[in-house]
Amino acid sequence: MNSVVTSSAPPPPEARNPHPASASPPETRNPHPASASPPEPKPSSRPVSDEAKYTTLHSPRLLLTHLRTDCYAHAEFICRLFNAPFSLAFNGSNAGVNTPSDAAERIKIYDVQRSTVGLGTFAVYLKSELPMDGGAKSEEQGLDIDKARPIGSVNIVIGSHVKYPDVGFNFLEEYTGKGYASEAVRTVIDWAMGESVGYGGVLSLTHPDNGPARALIKRVGMVERGTRGIKVYGTERAAVVYAMAGMTGELEEWGVHEEVELR
Repeated sequence: MNSVVTSSAPPPPEARNPHPASASPPETRNPHPASASPPEPKPSSRPVSDEAKYTTLHSPRLLLTHLRTDCYAHAEFICRLFNAPFSLAFNGSNAGVNTPSDAAERIKIYDVQRSTVGLGTFAVYLKSELPMDGGAKSEEQGLDIDKARPIGSVNIVIGSHVKYPDVGFNFLEEYTGKGYASEAVRTVIDWAMGESVGYGGVLSLTHPDNGPARALIKRVGMVERGTRGIKVYGTERAAVVYAMAGMTGELEEWGVHEEVELR
């Protein structure tokens, strides 16, 4: 899927990549976005923190932008997402996100991946629903994040012990089954593996019982590479590990061992 990237962020460190996603009914998610805290990022020789490093991605129907720590609408959205029935069904918990204030603290945790290695969590907007300003010449210029309402999120994070980042996704149930999640995930993968970011692959850890999420991961070009145990909020369970087709090597070589803990 073709995507357009707008960002002034310098590319993070050279090649590496894999980890979780989020899951739910009709192509909703896997397990990472609206669930566990992302892993500690790999140290970067090129810090990317500051206002100029928020990235905006475009696809035919969607606009994606990094979650903002100062945006109440983003906090409201994450609170709603964490407490949706399908999120609770696959995550087993709302991770203590009971209010928008709780969600704002969670966004600060996600923002570490953006500010340190240039990855992070994106809010996904449907272009046709954006409240455009009259004089705006593009969706990006017309986006008012305090008024616009996201339809889902996609996160891509990397831990200090792994070679490749992990992609995860979580969409509001009323926006599933329309191909939006596939389009958004594909856009983020293309960006992460593109010239401006430069990872050599992407992984995804998916709940074994989340059929819609597993089908979506396959649609965006990933193949199953094995099963590993993971711990989310203290609960141990299995996860199916997917990798982009064509990635060489074994899970252990990529730093994905028998047990992965998501806090």
